[in-house]
Amino acid sequence: MKKLLTVLLALSLITPILAEDATQTDWSGGDGVTDPATDWANSFDESTNINSTVFPGVLQLSSMPSVPTGNFAENTFGGVWSIHSEDIDGDGDMDVLGAAIDEDELAWFENDGSGDGWTKTTIDYNFDGANSIYAEDIDGDSDMDVLGASSKVNTIAWYENDGYGGGWVKTIVDSEFDYVLFVHSEDIDSDGDMDIVGAAMNANTIVWYENDGNGDGWTKNIVDDNFTGAACGYLEDIDDDGDIDIVGAAVGEDDIIWLENISNGSEWVKHTIDCFYGGFTDVYPKDIDGDGDMDILGASYGDNAIVWYENEGDEKSWFEHTIDKNFRDNHL
Repeated sequence: MKKLLTVLLALSLITPILAEDATQTDWSGGDGVTDPATDWANSFDESTNINSTVFPGVLQLSSMPSVPTGNFAENTFGGVWSIHSEDIDGDGDMDVLGAAIDEDELAWFENDGSGDGWTKTTIDYNFDGANSIYAEDIDGDSDMDVLGASSKVNTIAWYENDGYGGGWVKTIVDSEFDYVLFVHSEDIDSDGDMDIVGAAMNANTIVWYENDGNGDGWTKNIVDDNFTGAACGYLEDIDDDGDIDIVGAAVGEDDIIWLENISNGSEWVKHTIDCFYGGFTDVYPKDIDGDGDMDILGASYGDNAIVWYENEGDEKSWFEHTIDKNFRDNHL
């Protein structure tokens, strides 16, 4: 049997025209083998032109992959916790950003234009406990900068893009935000520059940071400091009044809320959407039913559920729709 396999592999490598595709289905064994071959490894031999993969009962040799494979940007990015997509290098295609909590790393992956090839560039390899990442033009120079949050060092930071994604300058926004889990960015005070929102679980707080206009100075503003286990604070205009509101999720309080922006971030009114599911970890606002208003998606860690809440038009009445109530340990 081993001789037969050796011959097949040798022929496929020496004479690719004759052995471009070959399949072995007879597993009865060769000379001197009394029992059928029943156990093989997942791969046998690989070269530039030949790849072999075993399937149940069949050994197939082919010069092309025999089964469809995923397009991986990275498969050694330990403990990847958060992803986002933006055109980081300004070449017109969408790249991928990732935060890896085990590797303490923020990185971006350059798209070759088709999504088949990816080149990794590290933004920060020493950002302990990196667990959230987002991209926005923080300094108003028309390229995409990167925001990161770390629960381990209680820090929100932003990284200035050199314009091509090749060089990054780090600026600390806050280094005392206890167990920050989430960071996002929009113009909260309607002054034309991008501000930042953060949610911190141990601080039980959602805050926003006012940008001085170029990302060098930040003023911290409390939005809600009684939101137990704050896990998320996503920015969107929920009530369609032209300013940016906040949608929040809390693990400890089991709540999904939206915080209505009153007077350019100087005042906020809290509206509860749901408080019955256990351990909300994530929210995402989107017009799910296509009726022109913002609905809200929620992920419940405690109840293994993904639900969406239909905005009934006044942003005060929400109708719950279940997507899945058996989706274990989910995080949108």
